[in-house]
Amino acid sequence: IIVLAIFAGVGLSFFIAKPIETLRAHTAKVAKGELAKPPKAGGWREVKELTEHFSVMIAALKEFNETLQSRIDERTRALDNANRKLTELATRDPLTGLYNRRHLEACLDKEIDRARRYGHPLAIVIMDIDHFKAVNDAHGHGVGDLVLQRLAGFLTDTLRSSDIVARIGGEEFCFILPESQEDAALTFLERVRIGISEITLDRKSTRLNSSHITISYAVFCFKTKNTSSYATQ
Repeated sequence: IIVLAIFAGVGLSFFIAKPIETLRAHTAKVAKGELAKPPKAGGWREVKELTEHFSVMIAALKEFNETLQSRIDERTRALDNANRKLTELATRDPLTGLYNRRHLEACLDKEIDRARRYGHPLAIVIMDIDHFKAVNDAHGHGVGDLVLQRLAGFLTDTLRSSDIVARIGGEEFCFILPESQEDAALTFLERVRIGISEITLDRKSTRLNSSHITISYAVFCFKTKNTSSYATQ
């Protein structure tokens, strides 16, 4: 009887207790986020069925988590895009796509502080279009807007990626040229002036040429010991 009882206990342990203990250990891993398929169980049919149902539950939970993560990623991307659009609206001029005055002022404070701290050169330029009101009066505000857009496109293509250009008024623009020595800044701005004078614009029967688009600019060159300013037309 004792021997039979021992064999019966071993059999129950092998066919019931051990598979259930294996399944219990796997549930602890699932609780920690490890959604792996449970090991194949031996023992009685009921234990095997329990393990299979547990596998189905884990698969469903894993699919749910993946779907939830996909939705979270999608919402996160949508939120990031919305934030980028809000940032663009807050910092960009809607007509030209250049930075606006608010963003320019923030950048200007940073660049001046950096130039003072490290002793680096800095050039600041104020530029406006000559007789822009006459362009609007002669050709209409639609043509005036196109002139501003073409000028903004030219400046964006011409300036360095480290430079900052903003529209600060109707036909007024401002550049921040970091790491620009005095002579280099003046040479560059003269090239900009000539390039702007060559801008042409076709709009139906209206053609604007160099006689219609000229600019004036003033330059402030910041140094550690002294500053210089220039103006040209």
